[in-house]
Amino acid sequence: MQLFFFLMIRRPPRSTLDRSSAASDVYKRQTSGYHDGEKPDARAIKVAKDKGLSIEKQISRKITKEDLYYYNLICVMDAQNYNEVKRFSQLHQTEANIELLLNLVYPGQNRQVPDPYYDGKFEEVYNICLL
Repeated sequence: MQLFFFLMIRRPPRSTLDRSSAASDVYKRQTSGYHDGEKPDARAIKVAKDKGLSIEKQISRKITKEDLYYYNLICVMDAQNYNEVKRFSQLHQTEANIELLLNLVYPGQNRQVPDPYYDGKFEEVYNICLL
């Protein structure tokens, strides 16, 4: 079985948000590979390292049409990403199996993993994701 964990779409830096006059412009940047090629947030790397995990070589990228066919299950962290990946799947006319990560443990409850980018609660998010 091939699993794909679609993590948070990190928000653009606050300075970019402050300069943007159109909410739709910010939305496009969030879903258009704004952080393609970047490593995880340094705070996430630290929490993972403290837990004995190595994620510093991971590189972010946009989800692709090929991912929809290759992976048996695509897990997303929150409703925004669920809806975005679902729309992407429908656009490419696939029947990809897309699920909120926490529905694997709490079926049908649609619990979301909070985004730690602004509040810095990376340790808390790590603990939430321990299935």
